[in-house]
Amino acid sequence: MTNIATLFGIYRLGAFGTLLCYIFSLITGFLVYTYFKESIFIAALVLAALCFRVIKTDESLKEKVLLQKTAGIWLSFSFLVMLSPLSLILCFVIFILLERFRFSFIKKLTASDKSYTLILATLLNGVISGFFTVVIYKFLLEKSEFLNTLSLKVEHFL
Repeated sequence: MTNIATLFGIYRLGAFGTLLCYIFSLITGFLVYTYFKESIFIAALVLAALCFRVIKTDESLKEKVLLQKTAGIWLSFSFLVMLSPLSLILCFVIFILLERFRFSFIKKLTASDKSYTLILATLLNGVISGFFTVVIYKFLLEKSEFLNTLSLKVEHFL
């Protein structure tokens, strides 16, 4: 089993790879949200399952964390797009507070080989990462005339 991050070797690029992962999630999330609103939850679960399969067999902490972000971005995106803008602002505040403690906590959780700690780490890391991704996506979608124009052109093209 593989996923987008390992398929393109993104995990080897460090911070730049994480940024690419976020950009890919924003673009794909925009397309999925625009054209396939009904199936976004199913798509999120499928991708998260693929990522979790790799997490279980991977020994590198850095790769585990990035794979959890990839899975979590999709999982949390599927839940958070249904929330109101006020809820997204609240999520962003929570993200800022939790981000300070995230990596050390995730590192402790993933040090154990028990499957429930990997599930907890995946969900926690994913929700925190997803807050950031979805808030940025919503802000760009609502505030940027360029993205609105681009989405209309893509819609007209399809």
